Amino acid sequence: SKMRSMWVQTNGFTVFNTKQVANEGRVVMMTNTPTAIWTVFRGANPIDHITKYTGAANARMKPLPRWACDGVILEVSGGIDQVTQQWNAFESTQIKVAAMVIRDWSGMRTTSSLKTQVPWWTMEADPQLYNAWHSFVNNATTERKKIILYLTPYLNDVESCGKSTFKSNYFKYARDAMCLVRDSNDQPFMQQHWETAMPYATVDVTRKECSTWLYRVIRNELARGFANRSVVGFALEGGETAPCEGSYFSANGGSSSDPSSTMRVHNSFPEYMARWAVDALKQTQISNWVVWTRALSPGVPGIVPLISMGEQMTSWDGYDGLRSVLNGILSVGLSGFSAVHSDLGGHRVVHLPFFINREREEELLCRWVE
Repeated sequence: SKMRSMWVQTNGFTVFNTKQVANEGRVVMMTNTPTAIWTVFRGANPIDHITKYTGAANARMKPLPRWACDGVILEVSGGIDQVTQQWNAFESTQIKVAAMVIRDWSGMRTTSSLKTQVPWWTMEADPQLYNAWHSFVNNATTERKKIILYLTPYLNDVESCGKSTFKSNYFKYARDAMCLVRDSNDQPFMQQHWETAMPYATVDVTRKECSTWLYRVIRNELARGFANRSVVGFALEGGETAPCEGSYFSANGGSSSDPSSTMRVHNSFPEYMARWAVDALKQTQISNWVVWTRALSPGVPGIVPLISMGEQMTSWDGYDGLRSVLNGILSVGLSGFSAVHSDLGGHRVVHLPFFINREREEELLCRWVE
C-alpha cells in the first residue's frame, strides 16, 4: 500500500515472516547465507515495481515466438503411430495444433504405487516406442509439425534398472566421464524416484565439460530433428530435486562439497539447466525456439520465455488443482513472470479402487481453458 518493494539478492534459503507487520510494522527475513544484498524499490504502481525489478535483476522474460501462440501445444504419447493419430484427431476437429510435446520419447515405465506411467531418463529415443525415430522427425518437417521434447538432467542406469530395450547406457558414459554429481565417496550421488523408487543420478551441468558432453549426447540423438527444424524446444522437468548434499563442480575450478556452498548450487541448479537447454538450441541455429521449466531460481525468468506450474491433479481444489494454479500464477506474476502455463484440465487422472478416483470432468476442462 505504500508502494515499496524489496529485491533480495541471494541464492540461499530465505524465509519471510509477515506475522509481525500488524503489531510492529515490520517484516522479518531469515536467510542461511552469511551475507545478503537487498534493494528497495519505490514506484507509482505495482507495474512500476515489476518493471524496475525485472530490469535490475535481468529477469525480464523474452516474448514467445509467434508460432507458439497460433494453436494449442498438445502433449502426446504412446509411440509413433499413437502420436500421429492424436495429432491428426485434433486437426480433424479444426483445432489448430502449434506443436506437440512428446513426453515418452525415451520410453515409459509403470509405477508400482499409483499404476501411472513415468518416463525413463535415458537421453535416447526408445527403440521400441520410437523405433523409426529419424523417419518420424523427417516426416514431421514435411508435414509442418513442430516437436518439443521432455528433458531432465537425470539418468537411469538402464542395465541395472532392467529396461528391456536400449541402444546406449548414457548413465555409464556420464559416470566414466565424471559428469555426474558426486557423493562423499566420490561416486555418483544416487537418488530414488518418489513414485517408482527407481535410482537415478544427476548430470552436473554446473561444469562446462559436462554441459558440453550432454549437448553432444542430445545432438547425436536429435541430429535430424535439429537439422530440419522439426525439434524446436524442450520441456524441462526436474532440477528442483538436484542433490542438496552432493559435490558439484564450483565456479573456482574445483569440486565443492561444503554444505553451505552445495546448498547454494542446489538452489541455482534450475538456472544452470535452463541456460544449458537454451544454449543447446542456439548452437543448432534454431531461432524460434521454446523452452519452459517448472524448477525455478532467481535467474530463470531471464533465460526462458515460459514457466510451467507443474503437474496438477484433475481437481478443483487449492492443494493441487485448478485453484492452486490460479494462486501460483498470481503469485509469480508479482515477481514479473509474464508467461506462465499449466496442463489444461490437470495432468493426472488416477484410479485407485476404494481410495481415490480423479477424472477430468468436462466442466473442469472448460473452466481451466478459460
